[in-house]
Amino acid sequence: MTQRRSHLHRQPRPRRPPQARPHGLGAIAVIVVLVLLAAMAAALLRLGQQAQNASTQALLGVRAAVAARSGLEWGLYQAFKGPWSHCSNTSQTIDGGGGLRVSVSCDARSFNE
Repeated sequence: MTQRRSHLHRQPRPRRPPQARPHGLGAIAVIVVLVLLAAMAAALLRLGQQAQNASTQALLGVRAAVAARSGLEWGLYQAFKGPWSHCSNTSQTIDGGGGLRVSVSCDARSFNE
């Protein structure tokens, strides 16, 4: 008689060697994304600093203009408050705050036309 093989007793198939799958592609993508995010964060930080510097410069410009205007007003007041000779050789230093100082001097001169 011929022997029949039972379905219950199959012989194990020989194992194939595992195929080489690409490893590390996900890690490279994560590194690239992190580098791009870091570059964007650095660019935003630089833009923020530039905007802050611009607003600081604008504020200092306004303060300087106000300090100059106050010095001009003081000089005009000294010139027009009395006789012209009253203004001669007077000076004033006005503290504008924030490190701004205005020095104004008034000197009267006679002119013949």
